[in-house]
Amino acid sequence: MNDGGNDTVVVHCQSKDDDTGEKTIGFNQSVDWKFCENILDPRTLFFCHFHMDNKQQVFDVYNKTVKLEYVEKPKRDYWRCTCLIKRDGFYFVHWGDMRQEIKVYN
Repeated sequence: MNDGGNDTVVVHCQSKDDDTGEKTIGFNQSVDWKFCENILDPRTLFFCHFHMDNKQQVFDVYNKTVKLEYVEKPKRDYWRCTCLIKRDGFYFVHWGDMRQEIKVYN
């Protein structure tokens, strides 16, 4: 989700098998997608390339570590992973007892 004010952010996320395509998101907009994790070989990895003006960042938004630390436990038949883009950096949302925003990149 882009929480960076009036700027737009270009987001391109993909895994080995899936590509969400390049999306341009504005303030309070998001990019969402669904996928099935292979339970026999649970090494699913999604990474995203973000760019806004002259700033860029590429990082994993879903992998085994991210799933354990930041993914909201299933309430239905899905899991939720949230990454926020703010003017001062990139955050993952930790869905523990209380929602926490944890900065992961400047």
